[in-house]
Amino acid sequence: MKNENYNIILFTVIINIICLLFIYFFLKVSFLVSYYLAINLVTVYSFYNDKRRSIKARWRYPEKFLKQLGCLGGPVGGIIGMKLFHHKTAKNEFYLTYGLSFIVHSVFIFSLIYLNVR
Repeated sequence: MKNENYNIILFTVIINIICLLFIYFFLKVSFLVSYYLAINLVTVYSFYNDKRRSIKARWRYPEKFLKQLGCLGGPVGGIIGMKLFHHKTAKNEFYLTYGLSFIVHSVFIFSLIYLNVR
């Protein structure tokens, strides 16, 4: 069981890297935009996959991992995944984690924009 945990999380990380590289090199957008798009897509996918696994009563992503995806830049994808798949919606700590993460990342992005404009 422990080995399956690592395999699924490793698979998710690899998918994130592939998404990041695809968006960056083929869509020709900045690295920061590529990163945020990729991490949010992977976060939505992780919620979908976790919900699907919960229905089939199989091993699931640890809640800590889903929260970490939000903290790494995927709060929008996390909230979309929660609402779209009706998953983890009763757990207020997910709303708190994603809400705070959204604020932190928004401040970071706007400060980068402000510094580049000046």
